[in-house]
Amino acid sequence: MGIFSEAVDVMYSAQGEPAQLVWHGTVYDVAPHPLCWYERRPWWERDERLPPGTGVGAVDTQIWRMVLSDGGAPPFSLDVAHYRPAGRWRVIKVYDAEDSFRTDGALDGADDDPLEGEDIDPLDGVDDFCPGPGEGLDGA
Repeated sequence: MGIFSEAVDVMYSAQGEPAQLVWHGTVYDVAPHPLCWYERRPWWERDERLPPGTGVGAVDTQIWRMVLSDGGAPPFSLDVAHYRPAGRWRVIKVYDAEDSFRTDGALDGADDDPLEGEDIDPLDGVDDFCPGPGEGLDGA
């Protein structure tokens, strides 16, 4: 697994989810329903004030975990940050295929899941939690 930052281009599905990603000239298909969450930036370390209504992306960074395939090599996972309002996308973490998935497709460490046996849908509420492109935390 590596950690870095590299620019990519992302194309969306009709539902507003990432559908394809272009990285190093290769077009990858994104598996359905990529995971999305927000990470808080250290906004308190910046000594500037933003005008009202211009804070989208200043406090939180939208992160997507995607499973990619190009039809040839085994699928692999990566985390991509979506910087708004500029609309820039950057790969920030890459997981090797062997590190990300077992041969049965389950995530590594699934046997150690503390919620094993619980009737919980891990994607329940994901669509509500992560706004689509162009939507901000402030409802814009």
